[in-house]
Amino acid sequence: MKGLLFLTALILSSKACFGQIYADKKEFIYGIEYIQSKNLLKTKETIRLAITGKKWKNDENQVEAIWIYKTKPKTRSKFQDQFSIGWFSTDTTGIIENEKKIWIHPPRHNQYTLTEIAPFPDFRKN
Repeated sequence: MKGLLFLTALILSSKACFGQIYADKKEFIYGIEYIQSKNLLKTKETIRLAITGKKWKNDENQVEAIWIYKTKPKTRSKFQDQFSIGWFSTDTTGIIENEKKIWIHPPRHNQYTLTEIAPFPDFRKN
């Protein structure tokens, strides 16, 4: 019985160490620096990604995640001539994370419009 208990504890602890990256109730903070044309346009901000743990309403195979934009008014004025699909403080989206892959909807609002047409982050495991 001790052997079974030890094995169970080992499996549970290894799952905790090597478990999901985008798990329930986690938040990631990314530093963003944008430089264009030799410092003619330069911004420095942060963006957060909060994982809710709920299923995403648009696709139940994905976990809900919220991009939280901290766009400064000065930054918005610098990007006023750039096309944007909308200026928001938050955007709810989805993430796929399973034993085969991690796939993320990137931020796509405010000054991050370019990530909507770039390949989405897609990491294959093993």
